[in-house]
Amino acid sequence: MDEINLWFEKMLYDGIKKIEIEYSGYGDSGNITRTEDVSIKDNPMMIEIPDNIQTFFLEKIQSDWYNNEGGQGIITINTKQKSWKIKEGYNYTTTKYIHTKGKLGE
Repeated sequence: MDEINLWFEKMLYDGIKKIEIEYSGYGDSGNITRTEDVSIKDNPMMIEIPDNIQTFFLEKIQSDWYNNEGGQGIITINTKQKSWKIKEGYNYTTTKYIHTKGKLGE
């Protein structure tokens, strides 16, 4: 856990206060699609996040976002508060049954 604390402190020291990590997946695979410093609302910048830090946050996701129909979401990290929020969506298929009757001769 020390490496996570150090990462939070480094981001804050570098002036990065808010980070968004976007992810998506399906069919047994998934990945991070975007990582941005969104501290300055009108000027988001792409940033690199080490693999171990990515894994830490991806393991916090509650849904099975990378299997079957998949899912997607955004992890918002507040480096000052050392906190995060996850907004996740899980895709699924539903079945709608339609009943039709018929009779020969009609």
